[in-house]
Amino acid sequence: METPPLSADQIRAQMRGIRRDLRANVNDMVTNASQIFDWRNYVRSFPWSSVAVAAVLGYILVPRRMKVVAYDKATLENFLRENQLVAAPPPEKPANTVWGTLLPVLGGAAVRIGASYAINLGVKLLSQMNQTPGPVSGPAPATARPAPLKVR
Repeated sequence: METPPLSADQIRAQMRGIRRDLRANVNDMVTNASQIFDWRNYVRSFPWSSVAVAAVLGYILVPRRMKVVAYDKATLENFLRENQLVAAPPPEKPANTVWGTLLPVLGGAAVRIGASYAINLGVKLLSQMNQTPGPVSGPAPATARPAPLKVR
């Protein structure tokens, strides 16, 4: 059995219905997609599972504590003797001198003075560039009209 052909008005009505349904379907898809990628939605829906996942991730990501082992002096000396290692004493620090104390202070002051000078110079240059130029002296532009002559 063959269906009768549709009239133009019926086709237009069907197209309007399809467009209306299409808009609603697209809006539903956008809402669903935003809910899928929103982690807060999962926390609201599955609070205990979220806590469990966070605990497992925290356990995996946080490094373990390092075990600190302190040996006594006799054990260390025995270890060095057995392995024929020589333990050198730590290097001595140089004595505090006047130059050793003043040099970092003077260097820091010099850097601050140089930075202040550079900033002031930059501010001066910017202010000169932003000043509006005054009237320009010189010949009138070629497009200007000459003043009318007065006749006596």
